[in-house]
Amino acid sequence: MAKIVYGVAGEGSGHSSRSREMLTHLQQLGHRVKVVSYDRGYANLKDDFDVFETEGLHIASLDNRVSKIKTFTDNLQRLSKGHEKLQVLRKQLFKEFQPDCVITDFEPMTAYLANHYDLPLITIDNQHRLRYMSYPCPAHLQTERRMTTTIIRAMVPRPDVSLVTTFYYGEPQNNRTFFFPPPAKRVWMVI
Repeated sequence: MAKIVYGVAGEGSGHSSRSREMLTHLQQLGHRVKVVSYDRGYANLKDDFDVFETEGLHIASLDNRVSKIKTFTDNLQRLSKGHEKLQVLRKQLFKEFQPDCVITDFEPMTAYLANHYDLPLITIDNQHRLRYMSYPCPAHLQTERRMTTTIIRAMVPRPDVSLVTTFYYGEPQNNRTFFFPPPAKRVWMVI
């Protein structure tokens, strides 16, 4: 059985609820799994799994809208603590545990360390639909589209395989991207 490091974004509960199902399944198959998360993801998973609490990125809002400036400055203030957590994560989970592969649900530290140690990296998230799927985008939103794609690439560079959880099916832009539910199951969505 494999030793897996599984990174889970902690912003909101969507990443941790999806990952809970995957983690349970992987453990039932006999894999050894160490989870890495922060904030709500950590709170949602810590009682049922072996979870390393890291520092993570957050989205800040003002007047019920995302504030790019506040998001940037808030996350900039977390850099030193994030660097400290990265060093502990590298030592405890990557050097001592010696994983066979890394799975990430949009958690960047595990993705970076997977690349650093040349480990297979699998993404399971909905964000990669924007990076690896063709979809229509109005002309006035092209700048935001490029910015979002750049952020996704910065958060999770060079995954080996991406499982995209989506209900929109554009053409995949490579042969390493798969959809869930698979496009063959689309019929029920037409009803």
